[in-house]
Amino acid sequence: DFLCSSTANGLQLDFFLSKEAMERICSYARTPQVANQIISTILLAKNNADKNFRKDCAEWGIDTTGVGIVFENIDSVTDSQLKDDVSLAIRRFFNRIRSYEYDNSKQIKNVRGYLYKTMYNLFTQNLNNQLEAREAEKHLPDNNSDSADSDSDLPI
Repeated sequence: DFLCSSTANGLQLDFFLSKEAMERICSYARTPQVANQIISTILLAKNNADKNFRKDCAEWGIDTTGVGIVFENIDSVTDSQLKDDVSLAIRRFFNRIRSYEYDNSKQIKNVRGYLYKTMYNLFTQNLNNQLEAREAEKHLPDNNSDSADSDSDLPI
């Protein structure tokens, strides 16, 4: 229960992970240090995914303005969806860990590395989806264009 509380001194705290994700982390981690390692790994994956995404886009000459993962803006629809996606990825991660504990032939050798790669792929996919949505938005026809006036010439 060391990290699962969403309040401190009666104030509501916003955290980049959902309550469900924090509860899963807390149930797996027996100490605050283990929970801290898990959260640090998620943040490292996020930062590296963002850095590599921007580097790759710069190499291709793609503008990344307005594309990014900002956990501080928790109320936005994009970040809310990302929060849900992170929760789902964490649930799948812990389910995979649990299922492999019973089958030694499929045991995960580097749990932290597995978590990192899971989160890195999720954040990279999210950044690519944001860029794709932004580019698609650029190519949509403008609803306030003069083409709407040309429809008025058609007989009804």
